[in-house]
Amino acid sequence: NDMQEHTPEGAETNSEKIAQKKPNRRDPGQKIRKGERKWLLRVFAGRDAQGKRHYRSETFLGSSKDADARLRRMLEGKGNSDARMFLNDYLDAWLAGQLEIGPRTLSDYTGLLAAYVKPTIGILRLSDIRAADVRKLYKGLLDKGLSARTVRYVHTVLSKALKEAECLDANPCSKVKLPKLRPSKPQFLTAEQVNQFLKAAQNDRLYALFVVAVHSGMRPSELLALRWQDLNIDTGLVAIQRGLTWNRKGGGYQVGNLKTLSSQRCIVLPPSALQALTKHRIAQHQERLALGSDYKNHDLVFCTTIGTP
Repeated sequence: NDMQEHTPEGAETNSEKIAQKKPNRRDPGQKIRKGERKWLLRVFAGRDAQGKRHYRSETFLGSSKDADARLRRMLEGKGNSDARMFLNDYLDAWLAGQLEIGPRTLSDYTGLLAAYVKPTIGILRLSDIRAADVRKLYKGLLDKGLSARTVRYVHTVLSKALKEAECLDANPCSKVKLPKLRPSKPQFLTAEQVNQFLKAAQNDRLYALFVVAVHSGMRPSELLALRWQDLNIDTGLVAIQRGLTWNRKGGGYQVGNLKTLSSQRCIVLPPSALQALTKHRIAQHQERLALGSDYKNHDLVFCTTIGTP
C-alpha cells in the first residue's frame, strides 16, 4: 500500500498528545504543557515524615524535545542540588573559588555583587532566574542613577558567574540587551587652573602628592602605593608597579600588584616635582623621628602621619 498517513493541519501530533496527557502521580518525572513552548517539569523528591509526596518543580521554556532532555537531566540528578541553591550562596562559593584573579579584582567583584546583585535577585534560586529577572535588575540600577558603564560591569561579573554554573542549561544573562554607552568628552584642568590649585595647596602636608599627580598622570591608587624604593630622586625615574586597595573582607588598606603587566610602567618626573618630593621626604623623616618606635614604616612616599597607608 503506497498510501501514507497524514496529520491534518492544526491537529495534534502523538508527542503533543502525550505531553498534554494528565501526568501519572507515580511517575518519577513529569512534563506538563503550560503554554506554547512552556513546560512545567516535576521530579519526585521523596516523602516527608507524614508520608506526603514532594516534588521539585521547574518551569522550562523551549521545545518538547529540549524539555525532555532537561527532565532527563533532572531525573539523573545532574545539578539538582546546585540548581536549588540561592544565588547569594552560589555567588559566595563562586567568589571563593576564583583563584586565577588578583586580590584587587576579587575585591571589586565582591563589592559589586554585594552592592547591586545580592540585595535584589540574590534571594532567587539558580533554577528560577530568568532573563526577565536580569533585565529588571539592570533597569532598576539605571533608574537609581547608575551609569551604563557600571551596569555593563555588573553584567560582566554576573554573566561570568552564571556561565560557570554547571547546573544551568543556559545563562540567563546571555539574552539580555545591555544599555548603550554614551560617549563622554574628558575634561581637563587648564594650565592656569593647575597653577591656581597648586598655589592653594602649597601649605598642605601632602603638597608633593598633588605636584606629582599633576605631572605624572598616575592614578590615586598608584600614588598612594608608591614607595621610596620605586623612586630615584637624582634621575627623576619612577617605577609604577603597585596599587592601593581597600580590603572589603577584613577592612584596612593594602598595597598589591597592579591588575595587569601592561599597567606597570616607568615615567620621569620634572625638576619641580623632584624638588617637592625632596622637601616632603625631609618632613616625613621628622615625623618618623618624633614618633620613634610608634611609627609604622611601610616605605610609602605618601602616607599618614604614623606611616600607614
